[in-house]
Amino acid sequence: MNAQLNNHVVLLRPKKDSSSEDNRKLVENVLITRNSPARINRISKVSKGGLIIEAPTKEDLESLEAEIKCVSTLGEQFEISKPRRRRPQIIILGLPNDVDKERLKGLSSKNHYLCDVNNKPLFEVNFSIRARFNTNWVVSVDPSVYKRLFEFQGLYFEFTRLRFDNFFGIKQCRHCRKFGHTTKWCPRAQDVLCGNCGLEHPTESCKEVICVNCRDANQRSGTTFKINHKPNDRSKCESYEKQKANLVRLTDYGLPSGSPS
Repeated sequence: MNAQLNNHVVLLRPKKDSSSEDNRKLVENVLITRNSPARINRISKVSKGGLIIEAPTKEDLESLEAEIKCVSTLGEQFEISKPRRRRPQIIILGLPNDVDKERLKGLSSKNHYLCDVNNKPLFEVNFSIRARFNTNWVVSVDPSVYKRLFEFQGLYFEFTRLRFDNFFGIKQCRHCRKFGHTTKWCPRAQDVLCGNCGLEHPTESCKEVICVNCRDANQRSGTTFKINHKPNDRSKCESYEKQKANLVRLTDYGLPSGSPS
């Protein structure tokens, strides 16, 4: 099980479009330059270039917030707030291609626990992902029904029983292969980067498969991740597993353990 997010956290959202990786470097450099006494458990990248900084105690958090607010470059660049834990997401598998968002809202008609006592839906249909022969749909659910959802092991919709699983929406750029942003917002969009490993050479001249994310993590944080795999091979990438663990920690599953098994 992954540890739950503690209460000593602060969320930094950039006021202008920027990547989490660049923002992390900016914050780290400022704190190093100021020789900040605030202790930090971890800095986690979140969507839209954001960062969540977690401190071990309330006093450390207050010291950190004071540091951030008194540095004009940080105060001008970020909105500072208390993070709200996100709702869990599931992916519903193998729906016919003609099922649209409005039609899928009919899930509640045969799965009554997906509505509250006032018949208000406890789920939201987010977006679709086209597969080869059908369509998968990502749905966010209220923490209060997450456990029941997996106890029933299926969702009834119209005249069929649907399969589903947990969904972990981790952004990964198809150009630089880094996590935390999409290709549209890649800060290195103009650079020639390898499609196999994300390093600075043309794809056709790649001689050794290396994961740029695991390599950078080892250099930056002293981890010992294996690097001899492609950055998009999620079955082998320990950097991806770290991203997934961070996402789980930021999600309210409504479970005593704080996270799914």
